Amino acid sequence: METSTKPAKAASLVSIGEALRKARESKSLTIDQVQKKTRIHATVLLALEDGSCETLMSGTYAKSFLKSYAGFLGLNTEELMKEYSALRQPQQHAAAPAISSPVLRQHRQEAVRPKATDLFPKLMFAAGFIVLLVAALLFANYVWKSSSASFKRPRPSKASVPAKAVTAKAPAKSGSVFASMYIPQKDPIRLTIRIKQPVRVQVKRDGVLLCDRFMPKDLVETFTADSRINVFVAKADAVDITVNGRPFGSPGKGTPKNLEITRSGIRVK
Repeated sequence: METSTKPAKAASLVSIGEALRKARESKSLTIDQVQKKTRIHATVLLALEDGSCETLMSGTYAKSFLKSYAGFLGLNTEELMKEYSALRQPQQHAAAPAISSPVLRQHRQEAVRPKATDLFPKLMFAAGFIVLLVAALLFANYVWKSSSASFKRPRPSKASVPAKAVTAKAPAKSGSVFASMYIPQKDPIRLTIRIKQPVRVQVKRDGVLLCDRFMPKDLVETFTADSRINVFVAKADAVDITVNGRPFGSPGKGTPKNLEITRSGIRVK
């Protein structure tokens, strides 16, 4: 009988996460305390502990965060990384033995052949899901167009806005400036986020949480604020950002990013 390697891999990732959790609890540390000391975001720490880190980021970044977290907890990082690397190596499925008996061959074919009575509920469920998904996308598109139209303003005069914004490369460290700009007091701060890959995004406007969810590919969202906008992106290169009509591209590559957008520029928190 053929067996799948996916359950074994999931179980191993969960066991690694369980070892991290037990080591943290044995030191009486909370997730927030570990985040402050390691500068690894709480979302990533929780994903490492429940074995779902590869759903948030690439394997390379997951391996890097795992090594840092294990080292902080005092675990044997060399053995832990060997186990994690073994899970990522492609495994070949063993070929199924040939079935020579016609009776056994017929029994196997009937076992894997789907019945019409089994397929009908699944097809109905799939059709209903597609209808709901299309309706949700149409509604989201309507809401986005309505919100975009309500925030349209006349283009500011050349005297009120500098001719060119001074931008910087993606910062390597927290606390650095990603881009400098100038937004007049009479204009609101307007942030537009374009999703290039499905990713979790959290947005706060003037300290008030607006959203915290996974956003689908090609979604475009616009947010406005009076003094500041705070953005958390679980994978920085999965989004492009535009502030008051000026595109700045992605705020980094792979790793999660916390951004604060004010009238003077964009800073990495």
